[in-house]
Amino acid sequence: DYLSSPGKGNFFEIQAGMAPTQGHGLIMDAGATLDFVQAFGCMYVEPGSLQAPEWHEAQQTLNALIHQRINGEELEALRVQYAALSRKQPEQLLHMGSGFGALELRRRAAEGKPYCTGGMVFPDSAIGEAELPWLALLEKGALPEAFVDEVPVSYMVQPEWKQLLLASLENPENRHWSALLHLGIMQAEEGDFDAALESFAESMEKQENVWALRNIASIKKTLGDTQGALDCYAQLFTMPAALADRGFAEEYMSLLLATHLYAKAWDFYNTLPETLKQTDRLLLQSGSAAVELGNLEYVEGLLTRDYSVIREGENSTSDIWYRYQAQKLAAARGVPYTRELLQQVMDTMNPPYEMDFRLHVYKKPGQK
Repeated sequence: DYLSSPGKGNFFEIQAGMAPTQGHGLIMDAGATLDFVQAFGCMYVEPGSLQAPEWHEAQQTLNALIHQRINGEELEALRVQYAALSRKQPEQLLHMGSGFGALELRRRAAEGKPYCTGGMVFPDSAIGEAELPWLALLEKGALPEAFVDEVPVSYMVQPEWKQLLLASLENPENRHWSALLHLGIMQAEEGDFDAALESFAESMEKQENVWALRNIASIKKTLGDTQGALDCYAQLFTMPAALADRGFAEEYMSLLLATHLYAKAWDFYNTLPETLKQTDRLLLQSGSAAVELGNLEYVEGLLTRDYSVIREGENSTSDIWYRYQAQKLAAARGVPYTRELLQQVMDTMNPPYEMDFRLHVYKKPGQK
């Protein structure tokens, strides 16, 4: 509904692709190429003409209309034309992406395994701040030590870079906190959590840093050690650099809420700087804590806002609204706020349309 103009009707989107759904992936063999052409256009169809009683009949009608505009032979001719153009060196660069393509070409050349990029151009001038630490590892044999209070500029998990990093760490002078941090990340990405925890612990020994401590917390949470993760986050927020990345506060709030530590979540939220407190995700998380604590006036203010972070099918706004209504009902009846009362509200009421993002058939109030 947010994708259509007011008064212009509802927005429907039917997607198609090489995989069955957005949740599916396709395996590409090394050196393989997949190419295809998509055609975009606008077509007006008389109301009712695509509403045949039989779905296949309506489908055939639409198929015929599309093929009047463009057919498979035309698309294939375009595919062949564009495939040839994709191998042609461009005459002018209009825009450059990141420098990691150029960095990878440097790494391959150093290995004696050059790669033909066809029509793709990866100029050395694209290499910037994010690539420079890895270029130093490649050319000088050591990853530079970063500033401990600054967000790391980039990460690598590619096996070839891990081998380069391991070789550099054989020199004790190169075993500083940030090199060990990156080794731990590479190990964690491979699923070797024991080795990763050792690397992060050594990183912390070299120099106390929020980045390794956060990763220890994440692994502990993954392995089911919730209290260990909570302890790490609590320690994390005794360190000023924890505020350098909003995600740390969001993760800690999420864990506190998941473990029903609502009072602790509320208290933590109120220790944050105002600039963080006013971000959408943290506001929603604070609402989840506040509604459980009965702070209904605060929650009421949150329910009138629009949030830019709502994901497809997310229930955070409707979830807060249901609990808010259950708390109000409990107060009106003079009874405790219970899960049974919450379920009763969920069975008999619907959130306002503008805050209901659940993926389901919309029910009328009282309808099962």
